[in-house]
Amino acid sequence: MDNPYQIPGSTEEIQSLQSERKRQALLNARKSTLLAERIASIDLDRIDDPEEWRKIPILTKEELRGISNDDFYTKFCIKGKESASELWRSGGSTGRPLFYPRNQNDLRAALISFERVIKAIGMRSPALVHNSLPFGIHPAGQLFARAMERCGLSVLWAGAGNTTSSLAQLEILSEYRPALWVGMPSYALHLANLALGKGIDPKAFQLEKILCTAEPLSPQKRDRISELWGAEVYDCLGMTEVLILGSETMPGKGLNLWSDLFFEEVLDIDSLEPVSPGEFGTLVVTPLVTNNVTPFLRLNTGDIVSIEYPEPDGTPFGVFPRMHHAHRTAGFVKIRGVNIGHLDFEDLMFEKPQVEDFRVDVTNDGGNDILRVFVEVPDQLNTTIASKEIIEAIRNTFGVDSEIVVQTRGAVASFFEGQVKAQRFTDKRE
Repeated sequence: MDNPYQIPGSTEEIQSLQSERKRQALLNARKSTLLAERIASIDLDRIDDPEEWRKIPILTKEELRGISNDDFYTKFCIKGKESASELWRSGGSTGRPLFYPRNQNDLRAALISFERVIKAIGMRSPALVHNSLPFGIHPAGQLFARAMERCGLSVLWAGAGNTTSSLAQLEILSEYRPALWVGMPSYALHLANLALGKGIDPKAFQLEKILCTAEPLSPQKRDRISELWGAEVYDCLGMTEVLILGSETMPGKGLNLWSDLFFEEVLDIDSLEPVSPGEFGTLVVTPLVTNNVTPFLRLNTGDIVSIEYPEPDGTPFGVFPRMHHAHRTAGFVKIRGVNIGHLDFEDLMFEKPQVEDFRVDVTNDGGNDILRVFVEVPDQLNTTIASKEIIEAIRNTFGVDSEIVVQTRGAVASFFEGQVKAQRFTDKRE
């Protein structure tokens, strides 16, 4: 192929690319002091044999965070950070953040993965995009802006609320009427609620499409955002260790995965053995084109997913496998012996008309766990009655009592604005 990153024409072509690039991924990893010994016995000529491939030990983010910063760059990375063009910050939502060096080859491949998202959701030039992803040391916002420009789109670099105030963003949306808004789903909710508080129907901004990333997008949250804005809501998934993994082409139908750019596995959460296509398990990925400095091999992402391999449908993205996401991570919080899944709790909250937005603190007072839920409720509702109804819904669903703290409109999103990724659940127990 003239362009090594153009969309493959068949599943056979994907398999051929994976075979070639898995071999190079292993060769790169053998240059890593940390990885060389653990993969020394892997037969390069047999890596397409699933049994041989699974001899490669699973790598976890916790393992990498357990080594010193200096050892990460000198023992794991295969080139020094000074040789990199950029350093990308990991999300850091579940531990100490790391900064991953990226060279020019990494960047070229990564930008292709972002460009594919724009094409997958049907955006074509000319069109104006309002980009509300953060423009700090986390790369997603800037990479999306670059990719959109490369696709011929015009981009408003608004950034998150800590870059351009939320009120100013509403003014921009009103004045310029972009076709696409890009950002975290929690911020889409916040902007809509802020507009309603000002007596403005968000539908008046006439957005055609919304692209969400960096946070879980449950069906309930998607429906709420779509209803508020009157727009189609798309999801995409990426991780700093790899690139953008894939995107929806139709809202809610699953994400098409760029499996020519990374190798995907779905494993049983406990045994780490492969599950059947369509069954849920933990997602394990091996980057195939962004491994020139950070040679990740079989990285356990913690994402709970299922992947199916339908027959190609003749569309450009129909050649790729399709993934359904159950949880962003296998996260849960245990309250008085009861496990509460983050996504299950979020689904409950966004199903309730009494809740416009929320976050949760888990604290401990005199030996008793406290589930404290900060909520924003619609202005027309009686807050006392709404609080009682939310408490009852949580008790009926999860069997635990909770405390409700009613917030002013925008307070929850303001809490999130200073974070790289919004953390709805904070465990403050010692």
